[in-house]
Amino acid sequence: MTNRPINRVLHIAVTGSIGSGKSTLMAKLSEMGYKTVSADEVGHKLLFDNEVKDELVKTFGEGILTEESIDRKKLGGIVFPDPKALNKLNSILHPKIIEELKSEIVNYENELVFFEVPLLFEAGIEKLFDLSVNVFATLSTRAKRLKERSGFTDEEIEKRFASQLSDEFKREKADLTIDNSGSQQELKLQLDLLLQLIKKGLLVK
Repeated sequence: MTNRPINRVLHIAVTGSIGSGKSTLMAKLSEMGYKTVSADEVGHKLLFDNEVKDELVKTFGEGILTEESIDRKKLGGIVFPDPKALNKLNSILHPKIIEELKSEIVNYENELVFFEVPLLFEAGIEKLFDLSVNVFATLSTRAKRLKERSGFTDEEIEKRFASQLSDEFKREKADLTIDNSGSQQELKLQLDLLLQLIKKGLLVK
């Protein structure tokens, strides 16, 4: 039997398109002392699991390896241009990632935790969380960030954008949207407002 307060918002999923600034927001939350969990980090750790590695090599070939380890850039070069290949990758990783997220939710049942889940709606797991927050940024802003951060070409950026659900869809599905097209200060103001609403109990699931 749980002692969790009824309707209290505790487990919050942070999502958004690539380059929108989800990780920036999560870093700010972590700096402020909040517990954070990253689905991407869970996925990256899985690439070192021998069972997962063998399944990925069997599916995509030894070309995804660099010195016997999964090379994420090589793997991305295969799956992002090909929706079928991306679906295969997701079918291998998503069930394991979801189980880990569920485990974290149970472990921190009565604590405020922010979960960074880029493919929240694609995986259909938004109902696992009390609240979903979509981080938005304009296409041009996201493209600029990806070039500066990862050195992606225009073609690589277009392929990654095309592989995800639209910003409009995520805005409609999410409970709240934070606009991260502007300055770090503007982002912090919106984040502070969100935290105030949560602490005051003005957001309910």
